[in-house]
Amino acid sequence: RTSRYLGDDSLKQALACTLTVGKAKDHNSRQPYGREDLEEYLNGGTESKAGLAFGEAIRAQQTFFTTGNGYMGIGSNRMQIGDKICVLFGGDVLFILRPVGKAYQRLVGECYVHGLMNGEAMAMLDSGEVKDQFFDLL
Repeated sequence: RTSRYLGDDSLKQALACTLTVGKAKDHNSRQPYGREDLEEYLNGGTESKAGLAFGEAIRAQQTFFTTGNGYMGIGSNRMQIGDKICVLFGGDVLFILRPVGKAYQRLVGECYVHGLMNGEAMAMLDSGEVKDQFFDLL
């Protein structure tokens, strides 16, 4: 087993960022919640600032997920296996789409995917790793 996530983060760091939807500990430092915060929460620190941040995702009725490529994310509890993660040009977040037939997609909601939120998804497009597609939303 590896303790590394895709890219340079540890699995615990990536999980902490995912569960807190990439939120910063405070607005001044912009430092994300990390491995130590996750360990504090898992050891019963549910009333700490980090514990409250981790609990917020649960109360917001969001679901933790992993993609077929190994990315971790959190998104709408209405998502299902087979849904797609998508950048809609002009959007500030990633979206969950559900294929409907061959030509249509239904918007399920927005999501956070650690490792794709800070321009990495667009870099994948620029490198040819993914391609843009046109489709109709229902």
